[in-house]
Amino acid sequence: MGLNFGDNKLTDTCVKKIAALVKKYDCFSSLVMNKLHLIKLKDTGFIELANSLKIDKSLQELDIRENPIHEKTAAHFLKSLGENYVLCKIKLDIKPKNLPLAFTSYPVHSMFEFEINVTND
Repeated sequence: MGLNFGDNKLTDTCVKKIAALVKKYDCFSSLVMNKLHLIKLKDTGFIELANSLKIDKSLQELDIRENPIHEKTAAHFLKSLGENYVLCKIKLDIKPKNLPLAFTSYPVHSMFEFEINVTND
């Protein structure tokens, strides 16, 4: 079963609640959260989502493209992948000019597929 919250207006609190669902229930195979029209944006919701991936045992695909995710937050996602052997595809856009340090600091299993776009917005 997949969850699709793409192209919706969500608050940071909503993103935190989605992270709690992912953490609590091992039944979602995909999560689409692209093009969120975030209200009162903070990175804490996405950071909690990244941390939920450390214990999730069912999510295989995550799409968080076209969101204002900064390199520090992207690093949380990449760090959590070192502990997640189920997630095999992640799509995200990174706002700054540099890729996060996580690419060189954290191990990620070899079957993982990244789709990362560096944007200049």
